[in-house]
Amino acid sequence: MLTSILGYSFRNPSLLEEALTHPSAGRPFDNQRLEFLGDAVIDLVVARHLFEKCPEFGEGKMTLAKTSVVNGRALAKRAVSCGIGELIIAGKGLGNQSTWPESAYRDAYEAVVGAVYLDSGFEAARSFVLESLADEIRGAIEEGVSKDYKSLLLEFTQAGSGEKPSYEVVSEGGPAHDKIFIITVKTGELSGRGEGRTKKEAEQRAAEDLLRSVSLI
Repeated sequence: MLTSILGYSFRNPSLLEEALTHPSAGRPFDNQRLEFLGDAVIDLVVARHLFEKCPEFGEGKMTLAKTSVVNGRALAKRAVSCGIGELIIAGKGLGNQSTWPESAYRDAYEAVVGAVYLDSGFEAARSFVLESLADEIRGAIEEGVSKDYKSLLLEFTQAGSGEKPSYEVVSEGGPAHDKIFIITVKTGELSGRGEGRTKKEAEQRAAEDLLRSVSLI
């Protein structure tokens, strides 16, 4: 039985087995409860780290930095790159590994963190998260809010409701050489509005407007 992962050795290896078991495996247990726990642990660890290491960050900037680390796509990529993805125990119903959904990898990573927490406590889980997500955390701190607003909004929604932003052109006017586009963006109950000489510029302004409306920039 596998007893260690990413340099951490489990005192209770059954926790690791549970963390790596996808619901499709059809076993009496799966990793969904550990995933729920691990998600909360990761959120707290990253938030605390940003609070302690970035005193110059306000609430909005900390939120954006955290969501660039703690979102489904980032955690799934980390699960694959660090080898967790290869260890997932899944049933045939999930299909070929090359077509597994992002959630299978994300859940496995979060579940492993939850398992480490139950096996050795918060400090062990904190060390595991900070070491395994070191590159992502460093990038979030160094990059700050320098990303384009559409990317920031997408990361914000992925870490929250999961509902992708929807952009819509509400008006297009002016001569062909000097058009003005007005575009709205919506995600859940939030919305923003922007205008620009190109659709891309108007989308950026709309995303910026939405982020400012909830004090994230």
